[in-house]
Parts: sequence; structure tokens; C-alpha cells
Amino acid sequence: AKPEPPKTVRELRRAISASGLRHADCVERSELEKRYTDAVIAARDAPGKEGLEVEQTLVRAGAATLEVIDGLRCLCVGAAAPELVVVLYHGYGAHG
Repeated sequence: AKPEPPKTVRELRRAISASGLRHADCVERSELEKRYTDAVIAARDAPGKEGLEVEQTLVRAGAATLEVIDGLRCLCVGAAAPELVVVLYHGYGAHG
């Protein structure tokens, strides 16, 4: 069941930020609600404490961004607009 998004735009932005995703590119409320759905996925699929600390360090340093791509939580490292993307699936439940 899909969780109900927060009622206000401010609450949506806070929830998205808390998950580690960005929302500056969201203009319409519907875009924020879609990003909130991604934030729920990002929070659900977050790594353990050590992995989360590494992710947060990379994101804070500007070396990576956290994205949800096709329903998968992804830590994107490298160019913001790459010409080639390589996706690695690993771990329990990996599919693709």
C-alpha cells in the first residue's frame, strides 16, 4: 500500500530531504508527491549504518547523489549527465 503523502508542501519537502533525495527541481505539487514516493523507496531500501554513513559522506561532499531509478534506490557517483550508465545489481534479492 502506497503511503499517503504529507498534507503540506513544506512537509513534503522535509520528508524528501530526510530521505537524502533532492527536491529543488520539483516545481509542481505533483512532482513533489512523485519524489515523496521515491523518498519512501529510498528510506525502505537504505543500507545499514556503516553503508549509510559512507553514502551520506559522498553526498555531502558532492561526489554522489541519491536517486530512485525505476523503483530502485541508487547511489550515483560521477558526472551529473553521463553518456553511459552502468548498473550493478548485487546482494540478496538483486534482479534485473
